[in-house]
Amino acid sequence: MYMNLVWSIIAFVVGISLIVIKMAHHDYNKTTNLVGIGVLLLALLLFISSFIRIVPAGTVGVVDLFGRVSDAERTPGLNLVNPFAKLVIMNVKTEEIKETMNVPS
Repeated sequence: MYMNLVWSIIAFVVGISLIVIKMAHHDYNKTTNLVGIGVLLLALLLFISSFIRIVPAGTVGVVDLFGRVSDAERTPGLNLVNPFAKLVIMNVKTEEIKETMNVPS
């Protein structure tokens, strides 16, 4: 759940390190700078994806942030949710249960 956010922070630190440390040395080359920029773009992509949650069809989602439940329900499809919040999926499908019984008449 939090892994995209954690990986984005790690990739951000690595990308900044590649750019800043290599620029300070005399053996600076543009390839290292491009790798650093690529890692920063990866970090940005992971960070943005940590906000996206999918609610399957036939269910709704309820956002729970540190024990506080949101009043608004999340409809099926893609939803933007705080990366620290938990999205609880609830089934709203109607199920019909038929029972037959033998009764004395």
